[in-house]
Amino acid sequence: MVYKPTSNVSFAKTSLPYPIFSADWDPYNRGYLVVGGGGGESKTGVPNQITVLDTSNRATITTAAEIQLSRDEDSVQSLGNLATKDGLITFAGINSSQAQQNAGVNEHLRSFDVKYPPRKKQKTEKADDNEQGEILLIGQRSLFKPSSATKKETYQRLLRLSPAKKRDSGSKRLGAVATGMAEENEVIVFNATNATPDKEDIVTRIQLPQGTEANDLDIIEPRASEFSMVYCSDSDIYEQSYEYDFSTKKAEKTPNGPRRVYQSAILSPAEKSSARSKFRCVRFLNSENVVAIVNRPFRQGCELRVSHLYPTGPAAQLLQFDLPRRMKQAVSMDVCALDPDMRGNQQFVIAIAGSDVSIEIYTTNYMQKSGTFTPFKKYLTLRDVHEHQMTKICFSPFHPPQRASEGEKSEAQNGSGSPGPQYIRLASVTYGNTVVVDTFPLQPLEPKKKNSRYVLSHPGDEKFYTAAYI
Repeated sequence: MVYKPTSNVSFAKTSLPYPIFSADWDPYNRGYLVVGGGGGESKTGVPNQITVLDTSNRATITTAAEIQLSRDEDSVQSLGNLATKDGLITFAGINSSQAQQNAGVNEHLRSFDVKYPPRKKQKTEKADDNEQGEILLIGQRSLFKPSSATKKETYQRLLRLSPAKKRDSGSKRLGAVATGMAEENEVIVFNATNATPDKEDIVTRIQLPQGTEANDLDIIEPRASEFSMVYCSDSDIYEQSYEYDFSTKKAEKTPNGPRRVYQSAILSPAEKSSARSKFRCVRFLNSENVVAIVNRPFRQGCELRVSHLYPTGPAAQLLQFDLPRRMKQAVSMDVCALDPDMRGNQQFVIAIAGSDVSIEIYTTNYMQKSGTFTPFKKYLTLRDVHEHQMTKICFSPFHPPQRASEGEKSEAQNGSGSPGPQYIRLASVTYGNTVVVDTFPLQPLEPKKKNSRYVLSHPGDEKFYTAAYI
């Protein structure tokens, strides 16, 4: 429960019958969270499963749909969701059986059709209140090149989709997947409008240097059909942009190969790689700036770094911030971009999950005119969120309410010029089968203005700090 009574943050928790490795929200924030995991290819009796959770009630989490997967294949390692009218198309990273992999076949990218259960207002008088949705396998594909290693251990470590946009013409999205534990790792960007992407949908295939693995990646769409992808290895950050024609499936890449925008200091021959700080996660703040979490060597803590991406050349570090020393290592990070105002000013919310099973929540404000960010400000500390190590955290996307245009009557409540309450949610999942969803209330920056942007932490509240325990 919330430790401090003045905190408006609420939480809900549930347990599932399997360890959870992946999670992703409905891209239009319709109140559903998809999680996946399992016991892998084993005889332990632990299932491999994908579960759709209904989080529309801030106090409880219920199962809306689920599918039991083969126990002769690997567990679900990564997830990404596309929206449909009645549900989702869910992409999942699931390795084929070891026998199939040894035969040179690993259909690692699976696609599922998720149908949501009818909401209460849609139900007939005879409808069952416990009616479940449905998850069906659409197809499975292999985008990675076949492994040439004697021991086949390659798996789909990462899966990320470009953010969904609310447009009259719809939102066409790109996706990216990356291997883990391969002899030669790779990152593949693909056209995600096809529910079962094949070789023709590959936008680019990036071969990583020997012994290098992508620890995290992200995609942003600054303008329609123009995308930028960033990924980090232990020591470097790379970026590449794409102008993609979805009708012809042709891409213009800038540059032709990904450019290294950040390079860690080169170690001397006497130094070991374990003595170097390592990038763990990376996220776009906007099209020109990224934030990364860095773990220091020997579990001596972690730090946030914000870097500005120039059109060419190396990035410039804008901010560096040390996290509390009790957080020996960061295990996951996510960013929620709140809505900008007419001048382009905007607040970003950053969540970092630590090895001490705590979550730190920070905010930073972007000022468009100067192209700068305010120093990170702590909003909240969530301690003992779970009993076991977290595997992933992810924010629900924030889509601001439709504002009244000039001359229209505002839908304001209680004399306020802004729409009703707005929230963002943070999901965290663990090896220990648990899911927690924390709900954070937003506030309009200027409550009397009907078109005010939203913030989590008011820029004027310099001394605001809250600690919470779950």
